[in-house]
Amino acid sequence: MKSIDKLTKEQEARIPEWVNKWIEIGLKTGDLDLPRFERGMKVAYEKAKLKWHGNIVVVPNPLIGALASPIAG
Repeated sequence: MKSIDKLTKEQEARIPEWVNKWIEIGLKTGDLDLPRFERGMKVAYEKAKLKWHGNIVVVPNPLIGALASPIAG
């Protein structure tokens, strides 16, 4: 994989577009595709050279997630 040290002017100009896109994705709630999520987590752990623990805690909303996180940890 090629590494870059500096963004082009065009890439810099598109940063707000990507920021908005990923904020929208991060705030999105709705139906969970658990099998797809689990596959993605396994790949993420593999890429990070970590052993996948297989634990997923599903909660109904972000507030409950914030409360459940320290308990699940």
